[in-house]
Amino acid sequence: MIDDDVNALSKYKRCVFYNDLSHMNPRYLSASSLSSICVEDEAEYHKKNIYLLLLQFDNVLLCTDNILSFSNSKQANIIKNIVSSPWFNRLVSGGAIVLCGMGASRSRDLIQNQIDYSTIYRPDLKDSKYITHCKAIANNCTIIPREYEDGETDFIDVITPYLMEFSDICRGDEFKEAIDAVIDVNSKVGYIGTMDIYPKIKSLFPHSLQHEDAFYGIFYKSFQEYTNKIYTDTYTVNTARAKLVSGVSPKRIGGEVSSIVNSLLSPEFFEIYLEKRLGKDLASRFTGIDPEQLLMIRNGDWKVFTTEYHKCISAISKDRYINSVALTSDFLHDKENISRIIEMSMSNMLDGTYDIENYVATLSGVISYSFGSVPLSPIFKIFNKAKNNFINLSRDIMIGRGSETKMFLRKLACALNGKHLILSI
Repeated sequence: MIDDDVNALSKYKRCVFYNDLSHMNPRYLSASSLSSICVEDEAEYHKKNIYLLLLQFDNVLLCTDNILSFSNSKQANIIKNIVSSPWFNRLVSGGAIVLCGMGASRSRDLIQNQIDYSTIYRPDLKDSKYITHCKAIANNCTIIPREYEDGETDFIDVITPYLMEFSDICRGDEFKEAIDAVIDVNSKVGYIGTMDIYPKIKSLFPHSLQHEDAFYGIFYKSFQEYTNKIYTDTYTVNTARAKLVSGVSPKRIGGEVSSIVNSLLSPEFFEIYLEKRLGKDLASRFTGIDPEQLLMIRNGDWKVFTTEYHKCISAISKDRYINSVALTSDFLHDKENISRIIEMSMSNMLDGTYDIENYVATLSGVISYSFGSVPLSPIFKIFNKAKNNFINLSRDIMIGRGSETKMFLRKLACALNGKHLILSI
C-alpha cells in the first residue's frame, strides 16, 4: 500500500524523481533543437533510463505536470508516446513508477487538477484521447500528492538567485522585464507555474531564441535543485544530457543521513557499472526486457543488491578525488573516468577481494595510474588483452558467486539472456 504523499513514501522506500522526461526539459523547449529530435529515439532513451533507475530505486517518481503540461507538438508527441506505451503502463500499474500531483489527496482529483491546469496554455495539444488515457491511469494506480497546495509556493526562493545568470546575456531592461514577469506570476497565482510563465517569456523575447532558451535552462536547473532540497528523503538525478553541475545532498540511507554526490546515481553511471559487471553485450539488451520480468527480478536478492549498492555510493561520495571530478557538469560524459572509479572503488567494495574480476580490474587501474596516459602504452595493451581473455573465460563462474550482490546480477544476466529466472522472496 502506498502512503499518503511523497515524503511519507520516501521514509521507507528509496525513491527518485526523474525530471528528464518533462515538459520543463530545455531540450524539448528550444526551437533550435526540436527539428532534429526523433520521437522514437527519445522514447527509447527514456525507457532505458527509467529501467536503469528501477534497478537502483524502489520507485521512480514522475510529476503529473511532466506528463501533461507540454507546450509544443514535438514535446507532446514524445511524452504521449511514452505514457501511452504498454511498458510504461505496466510499470505504473505494478507500482514501480509512481505518479505524484498537487492540490488534492485523491488520485482522481490529482489528475483532474493537473488536466485543468495544463489546458491553460496550448489546450490544443491535450487531446481528448490522451486525457482519457491519463484518467484511466489514475483509476488503475494510486497517484500521490507531492504538494497539497496548487503549486510550489516556495519555488520562488530557489529560482531567484539563478535568475541573476540571465543578466549575463540580457540588456538591463530585458533582465528587469524577466524578473518582473516571474514576480508577477508568483504574486497573482501563488507559485510559478509553467503554463503561466512560459507564455510571458515567449511574449517578452519573440525575436530572441537565445534569451528564451536561457530562461528554460535556468527554470529546469532551479526545479532540479528544488526537488532535491524540498523532498529531503527523495533523490533527484541529473542525466548527462542535462549538463548540470551535480550537487552533494544529505540523504537518508539505512536510517543514517549521508552526503551523496547526485551524479553517481544517474542512469548513465549505473549503465557503465552494469557493463563492467555483465559485459557490454548483455547490458545492451537491457531495454528488451519485458516489464513483467523487470518487476519479477526486483525481489529479495535485488533488495540486498540495492542496499549494498547505495552503501557503496555513499562511501565513495566521501572520496576527495571522486568529489573533485563528479561535481562537474561534464563528469557523466567522461566514460573512461567513470569506468576507472567503478573499477578502483565500487567493484571491490561491493564484491570483495576474492573476486578475481575485480582484482584484475583494480590491477588494471593501478597499472593505468603508474604509466600515466596508458591506453597507448604497449605494456598496457598486452596486459589489457590478457585481462579481457581471463575475464571472459571466468565470467560464467564469477556471476552469482563470491557475494550476496552477485545473486541478483546472476538473475539479471539470465533475464537478459532470455533464460528462466530462479526467484526468491
